[in-house]
Amino acid sequence: MSQYNKTKGSLAERLLAKRNVTESGCWDFTGHINNRGYGLISKGSKSKGIMLTHRASYESFIGPIPEGKIVLHKCDNTKCFNPDHLSVGTQQDNMDDMESKGRRVSLYGADSPNVKLTYEQVLEIRQRHIPRVNTRELAEEFGITRQYVGQLISNFWRKSG
Repeated sequence: MSQYNKTKGSLAERLLAKRNVTESGCWDFTGHINNRGYGLISKGSKSKGIMLTHRASYESFIGPIPEGKIVLHKCDNTKCFNPDHLSVGTQQDNMDDMESKGRRVSLYGADSPNVKLTYEQVLEIRQRHIPRVNTRELAEEFGITRQYVGQLISNFWRKSG
C-alpha cells in the first residue's frame, strides 16, 4: 500500500497532525522535507499528487492563492506552515525581502557559495598559462581539476578573441 492510500482526514487535519510548534511560533512540518528545506504533503491521493506544506496551509486556512502569486514566509523558516507566518506576493517581493534581510546569495561570480577561485586567481591562471605552465601544475596548486583549468583558459580565449 503506498503512502497516498494511507492518507486520512482533510489536508488541514493532516497538516496539523505533523506540526511541531516552536518557541518562535513556527509550525515546523515533521513529515517529508525536500532538499530545499520545504515540507511536502500528499494532496490526498496519488492522482492528485503532492504539494508544498506552506502552500497547502495557506489554501487550507486562508484561501486560494491568487494567480501569479507565491506564498512567502514572514519568518524565513522553510519548514514553517503557520498561516500567521505566511503571506502572498510576487517572486520580486520574495527577492526584495531576501535582499533586505541579507539572505540573498548570488549563484554566480565571486559571491557564490560554490566558487572555488577568486577573480584574481582566475586571471593568474590565465596569465601563467600563456607562457605554457603545465595545466596539471596549475590544477594542483589551486586545488582544481585539469579540466577546470582548461575551461578557464578556453573561455578566456573565446570571450576575448
